[in-house]
Amino acid sequence: MIDEKGVATNVAWLRQVPQQRRSLARVEALLDTAELVFEEVGYDAATTNLIAERADIPVGTLYRWFPDKAALADGLVSRYVERIAGAYEYLVTAEPPPTEILRDVTHELAQVVFDSPAMAAIIGAATLPSAPDAPGVRLRSTAQEAIRLLIQLRAPTIAEADLERMSDVLTTVAFGVLGRAGRLEGTARLAMVDELADLVISWLAARLPPPDDPVWEAANPLVVPVAPTRNRVPGRRHGLGGRDA
Repeated sequence: MIDEKGVATNVAWLRQVPQQRRSLARVEALLDTAELVFEEVGYDAATTNLIAERADIPVGTLYRWFPDKAALADGLVSRYVERIAGAYEYLVTAEPPPTEILRDVTHELAQVVFDSPAMAAIIGAATLPSAPDAPGVRLRSTAQEAIRLLIQLRAPTIAEADLERMSDVLTTVAFGVLGRAGRLEGTARLAMVDELADLVISWLAARLPPPDDPVWEAANPLVVPVAPTRNRVPGRRHGLGGRDA
């Protein structure tokens, strides 16, 4: 949101753009407070009055910068989108991801969520059936796009409908699990993330098997495959199930 010169950027969600460093710091502090409130009580239950109270300022001061709660969420989403974009680079620069990269990517995404306390709450609000909130939709779409890329790297020929559905499912499951894991600590949190990685790996292995997997000829497979993985690389154990040698 603030570049190296102290200039506010990408701030369409602000009522007015702060021009002084002190004002910029106040805006950032309000976002920090909103982040903690969203995490604590959930996005739907949070109010601008509560956020102003926690920030120890009159609510009118908050409204000077942010027209409503959604604008605060949008400011946080701008932060989070930058962090997810950083994780994107890992996907784009990697070769078609073998198992260990899928595991690494899961941990990368987990760290982004853990470093962004309100992310799960904002995305959760976007999945509710009643009037999805725009900031949450933008954040969820950004995360889902990363997952779409991950699937396409494995299976470039996958049909668009399958890609959309699978990425939607993975996004929903990932943020549900990581939202829970974020409330754990130490080895319990790590174990939860590893469990999610195992789930992702095994599910994608079943849905995106190698082209020579016998499942393609099975009459009634337990899990129906949707697309083959890319050509296999010599000297490496392939598919998405298990760890690569």
